[in-house]
Amino acid sequence: MSLGSITKKETRHPLFFNYTISGLGRRITIEKIHIDKCPICGGTMKYFNKAVELKDIKYSDGRTKREVIKKVPALQCMRNSEHWFKVDPASDRVNKIGD
Repeated sequence: MSLGSITKKETRHPLFFNYTISGLGRRITIEKIHIDKCPICGGTMKYFNKAVELKDIKYSDGRTKREVIKKVPALQCMRNSEHWFKVDPASDRVNKIGD
């Protein structure tokens, strides 16, 4: 991920401790995300890049390594990991993924 592509595509990417780097308005800004409670169970939510596609690589000596193919910005409940929501990186909308 380069800063030039973030500003060109005007996307938002999670950093750490609910901070994000944003290219909104073709300017680099650091944003603090204020997250509400989980709409399903009321637990606390965290914002991060969630791995959604994984690939297992098997070596000839029997070892298996799991490689991340695709990550998406997401809000996930700390109480129940099945409660997670995909965040559109170019807007403020949240899309529901699981139950």
